[in-house]
Amino acid sequence: MDMNKYCTDIKLDIDPIISFDLLKTLPDVYFNRVPLDWINPEIKELFVRLNLRLFIVAYLKLNPNEVSLPHADDPLDVKDMAKLNFSYGPDHLMTWYKFRQEDIPQGTTYVIKATNTEHGGKYTIFSYDDLTELHSQVVGKPSIIQAGIPHGVKNYNQTRHCFSIPLRDQNLQPIPMATALSIFEKFL
Repeated sequence: MDMNKYCTDIKLDIDPIISFDLLKTLPDVYFNRVPLDWINPEIKELFVRLNLRLFIVAYLKLNPNEVSLPHADDPLDVKDMAKLNFSYGPDHLMTWYKFRQEDIPQGTTYVIKATNTEHGGKYTIFSYDDLTELHSQVVGKPSIIQAGIPHGVKNYNQTRHCFSIPLRDQNLQPIPMATALSIFEKFL
């Protein structure tokens, strides 16, 4: 299996939610929070076994030919954090970036207020002019991805559906990528 510090596919044959029909009840927007009672009990059990805390699941939808601009996920001061992503739709490319200079540009921070829950989200978008590409690849289902550095997705001809689960310890501290790969070692 191809492992790298940006994205590693894992062997986990579990769907993240109990029914994809539930998605029809969500607003047709890029970002939604998935209620935890929609999460597949096998995912919940897996997180318990791996001593991870399941506290939030984001549902991200990109329509054909849409782009998710380069951004860093919240918490914005953590530069190495892993997420478990279930991406559906083979026609997309995820790219990770580094800053061109040591002084990190300010970027533009957005606060998302999801309409289906009281919880929102936060991320910072950066200009392509301030970034240099590090790595690109199609993200499988599922994958462990690096979410602490700027990254974005270019979608092509099919809709991309992604369930993104932050990997956190029991104190809600972000799990670094290398640690996440170690935790999921038996699924590599």
